[in-house]
Amino acid sequence: KNINSDKKIRIEVKNCESRKLHFFISRNEYENSNSLNYYFYFIDSRNKNARILYIFQNNLIKNDISKDQGKGSWSSIKIPMNKEKLDKCKKVELN
Repeated sequence: KNINSDKKIRIEVKNCESRKLHFFISRNEYENSNSLNYYFYFIDSRNKNARILYIFQNNLIKNDISKDQGKGSWSSIKIPMNKEKLDKCKKVELN
């Protein structure tokens, strides 16, 4: 994607060191991520000598977001990051 240089982008950085890759997102973070200029940077830090940065927008995780159904609303949710999702991301090796 081309990023228009005169528009500011917003980035939310998430990191995971556990065997099963995941991160937590707050409702506020997700609602703010609806902008076209908003990106998630997810860092796989399981191997400190070979960290990988994955870059994506909220359409990748929209199916993981809870739906309010009138009996309360969600405030934070765990997002699993599996191979199918990671393969759709831009990938950058950090080390």
